[in-house]
Amino acid sequence: MLRALPLLLLLAAYAAAGQEMEWRWAELPQGFQLDLTSGQVADAGGEQRLTWEDGLLACSGTLARWQSAQAGPAERVTREGAVPVGRRTDAGAVQRGSEWIFDIGDEGWGYLRVLSVKEEALSLEWSWAPASQAALERRPGSLRLRARGARIELDWQAEEGETYLVERRVVGDGSTFRPLARVRGERTLDQAPPEGLLEYRVRQLGRGPGLGTSRRTVYGAAAGDQPLEIVRGMTIDLLCGTSGAPSADLEVVHLTAQSISLRPLDGTLIHPFAQTGSMPWSLPAVEGARYVDAVRTLSTSAVVAVYLREQVY
Repeated sequence: MLRALPLLLLLAAYAAAGQEMEWRWAELPQGFQLDLTSGQVADAGGEQRLTWEDGLLACSGTLARWQSAQAGPAERVTREGAVPVGRRTDAGAVQRGSEWIFDIGDEGWGYLRVLSVKEEALSLEWSWAPASQAALERRPGSLRLRARGARIELDWQAEEGETYLVERRVVGDGSTFRPLARVRGERTLDQAPPEGLLEYRVRQLGRGPGLGTSRRTVYGAAAGDQPLEIVRGMTIDLLCGTSGAPSADLEVVHLTAQSISLRPLDGTLIHPFAQTGSMPWSLPAVEGARYVDAVRTLSTSAVVAVYLREQVY
């Protein structure tokens, strides 16, 4: 008998012209299989399946690594143009933020992006497309979050006359995405955001299979609000405000009274943009800014923008 798990995924609205289900999110436990067409997670079964076991992803079809030059998730993916790896990934290849194309031949193909990697489970988003569809696109292509007092404002690149579904979840407590609003336009306000690490998603409705855009932000009190003592050789988890964690974002490679050298880890990008914290500034977006993943030496009073693979600034 199959052991089916409660699904932690979003089943998006059916497209107006057909019955394709769109952008989805799932938690795939160690040793279990995800049926890519139905969305069911179980310990066996499923013809178009994806398996996470012993640190490797395996597919009933073939897998290819999607390599994007941009920071953050790809805005447009195609069936071609990825680097084939076969039916199984290499050891260590599956990391948070890594993107993959799965191909099931005439049955269809799709895109998946790893959101987090833990020993017991893999968190991912994916979208399935029919074999005849050439590309999957994110609509909207970008999303911006800004604090407005006790509220959070979301705005995005909207197409005229289109309706967008806005969703939210609290990251880390097992919550699934919940609808927040349907908006005909390019902006909305979250009037009562809960405290913690929040993830928002916006997706254009009624346009067939495709992806939306997500962003994360920290609202209210968090561990990172407190000062953290810095020493040479330490690693820092910026989301939790802790050191020595396996999911660290920065490493302190050198430290003096006047300067600090930081190495970005696991897809983190940094961008020094002001020499002193007393200067007025606004956080630059990744698009067009000179964010890098190399070691940077900075003055101890410098202002640095940091972009994490979880899409947090």
